[in-house]
Amino acid sequence: MEDKTVFTEMLNNVREKRDSLPTENAIKLALTDDILCEIESRIRRVPINELKYATYPPLLLFVYRNDVNTVQALEEDILLIKNNSSPESFNNLIGFLKASEKRPRDWDSAFFEVFIKAVLLKRFAKGSVILDKELPNGRNLDVLVLLYNRWINFEVTILSSSQEDYDVYNSFKEHLKKDPDIVLSRPGKYDPPNSKGPSPYYDEFRVYRKVYDKIADEKLDTDKSQMVPDEPNILLLFIGDAISPLSYSPGIGWAFDELFADQPRDNSSFLKWFEVEFRRLGLDEEWYSVNSDKIISAPRKLGGTVIFDGSSGEIIGSRMNYNANAEHKISHKEMAEIEEIFRKKPVYVAPKGE
Repeated sequence: MEDKTVFTEMLNNVREKRDSLPTENAIKLALTDDILCEIESRIRRVPINELKYATYPPLLLFVYRNDVNTVQALEEDILLIKNNSSPESFNNLIGFLKASEKRPRDWDSAFFEVFIKAVLLKRFAKGSVILDKELPNGRNLDVLVLLYNRWINFEVTILSSSQEDYDVYNSFKEHLKKDPDIVLSRPGKYDPPNSKGPSPYYDEFRVYRKVYDKIADEKLDTDKSQMVPDEPNILLLFIGDAISPLSYSPGIGWAFDELFADQPRDNSSFLKWFEVEFRRLGLDEEWYSVNSDKIISAPRKLGGTVIFDGSSGEIIGSRMNYNANAEHKISHKEMAEIEEIFRKKPVYVAPKGE
């Protein structure tokens, strides 16, 4: 008889905590009986050697790893954001609570957005923080804050494991079911032929793409930016997750060396990335002659970036863009204040047991 006690205890732990939450609690409503019953059924029917390496919805794991007070702290910050958001923007955000085990990025991105928004709402007086402001081009900005008598705009994003990283890890887990003593090393036998990673050069390219999703859009249209045209913009970038130690990659720093440079250097990795994107998007020479200068100068809309570890939420670095446009520059005093604001994390970020 297989001993699945640890898994049934996990489920019972989650049920008990969920049931202790108030009726209208968003976390309680997201952990439906259907979800818990499906997991219970999985525990009964799946062999124990597979259960050891199974994945679960991020919310279920969050509740299991934390006490009720910590779970309630997240709920309170969600409610704080709700009271300062439009119904549409709040509903778009709150969907992360129902993220499946197959889409952990949905959880990570919104979880850290809750962290950032809640910290700012608690830190500044009412009227000094605006959430989800719609820009003239139709895109939304995450948070605007009145700091030292001028508005500074924050955009939150994550750079988590690549799809290749997930595929390699999933392949490794399948082999673990048969041989629990194997070790994952990369590059190795679980990587596909001609794999892109792990490589700091590939990480560098991924940072460019992530930044340009904000300072332009996926088609490199700078008119579809999420940057405010006449105020400082700060990118809050969460790097890495439990699968990939991306936060240790030197490629992250290399990318910002290039993005915040006065001009691209010879053999610039940024220009190589731009060429790859140009070909990928099927753009023509006429488009290039009209838009290339705007694309290359787009990082000047960023006053700086704060880089967080995507597993712990700790600040691991920050950069000021000394070559930002005059209207987008921030001072050392402003950057120091921004770093200080985000150093104290909510209790639910990187909880014990992570």
